[in-house]
Amino acid sequence: MNSEIKRLTSETNRELSDLGLWSGSLEKLEALSIPLAATIDQYARDWESNDNTRRELSARLSHARDMIRKTQAELERLTVKVGKVGEGDLAEVRARRDELWQLIRASAFDKTLTDEEAQKQSDSSAPLPDTFTEHLRRSDEIADLRFAHAKDVAIHDRLTKEIESARAEQQSTEQELADLESAESKLRKRWSSDWRGLGSEPLSPAEMREWMQSRQAILDRLERCRE
Repeated sequence: MNSEIKRLTSETNRELSDLGLWSGSLEKLEALSIPLAATIDQYARDWESNDNTRRELSARLSHARDMIRKTQAELERLTVKVGKVGEGDLAEVRARRDELWQLIRASAFDKTLTDEEAQKQSDSSAPLPDTFTEHLRRSDEIADLRFAHAKDVAIHDRLTKEIESARAEQQSTEQELADLESAESKLRKRWSSDWRGLGSEPLSPAEMREWMQSRQAILDRLERCRE
């Protein structure tokens, strides 16, 4: 009987020394407060859900970045062929042209601005009439190019919109990943808090299930020693 107790005690001590994450005594291991099995199961589900969400978001982000890269390359090749003749380019030049015209009108016709004030507000070192003439010429040029290369321009506009859409998707996904990172951080803090008596940082819920089984095997052997 004594030899059996010695054997069980020896095996218990050996298993205790092999038990990862634990450096305390057998008595403290027995008294250790651990989460309920149901609690660990819930953590495991949350862990798995976060992992699945991360994989999905990472795939979406990779797809958006790949889409931007490929579409941007295609757009750049097309731009070399037809120049900067997108809807945005034309709208920008026309808006600047209209702004300059309003300054000319205010100074030359309405007399609500002096020539010096109009020149200053134009934010241009060139004379206001010359700047206006250049933007008038450029807006007509872009409009003519868009008409002459109607098919390529349509592709250009489509690619531009696709890039804008992909960038919006990228930004949205990056924000979702940031939110997930925050949620995961809070989850890990709660998980660590539930294992604060361990004295070590706990592993994942699945791994801690195995740890608990090893702990229970030691405690079962200890109980047999006491019988």
